[in-house]
Amino acid sequence: MEDLELKKNLLQLKIDKLKKHPLLNSNILKKPNALIILMEHHVFAVWDFMSILKALQNIVCPSGFPWKPNKFTTNGVTRLINEIVLAEESDLIGDDKYLSHFDLYIQAMEEIGANTNYIKILIKTNFNDNLDFRNLNIPNGSADFLTTTFNLLALKKFHITASLFTYGRETTLPTMFLSLMNQIKETTKTEKLQLYLERHIDIDSNRHGPLSIQLLDQAIDNDPQKHMEAVDAAIIAIDSRFMLWSSILNKIKSLKI
Repeated sequence: MEDLELKKNLLQLKIDKLKKHPLLNSNILKKPNALIILMEHHVFAVWDFMSILKALQNIVCPSGFPWKPNKFTTNGVTRLINEIVLAEESDLIGDDKYLSHFDLYIQAMEEIGANTNYIKILIKTNFNDNLDFRNLNIPNGSADFLTTTFNLLALKKFHITASLFTYGRETTLPTMFLSLMNQIKETTKTEKLQLYLERHIDIDSNRHGPLSIQLLDQAIDNDPQKHMEAVDAAIIAIDSRFMLWSSILNKIKSLKI
């Protein structure tokens, strides 16, 4: 399908552009106050990541009972999801200490002195199908990012959710996080943030990235229409991430940090 190949090429161009975003490829985040702005915006994307993962888990291996087998329990997809959830929701952090990556990020924010009030209010919110994050008291760029994600999740299509997870998160985050790591490696009070970044760079590059590609292949199941929709969703996700980084950079510049 020529149109599909063109869209796949467009997706790759957008991914390449995203990885070169100036927020992550300059020295601006070496300044602690700029890094705090980043974290206060990005924490919503960390929560968003877990929400996508749990949406996938609900599709593949729902937690209702009595338990019933499905096609995913025989083709290995259930194993893929459960392995990813295990690490993201209860990673081994230090000696005999298990922690979700989201909780580790909150600790990293507290370590550097970032405000965690707004994200803590968000996770206590009663959500519904008509939720518009733009109506909540969170940064506009973060609200737009969340709204885009949840609009895609609301379609409740396995291949779209898997594409959002694979291209929008697992296969693109390691490079971006490595760029961030290079900026903050000598910044004080970032030990927990560096640990968070290290875990994602390691796990996503070596294990979760390849697993997510397998997951997406299973979700598309050689269906050209699903493949096209998956690439379209990936493009939306990459554009959304680019706009999030831009909104953070603009905020930092506006405060003349």
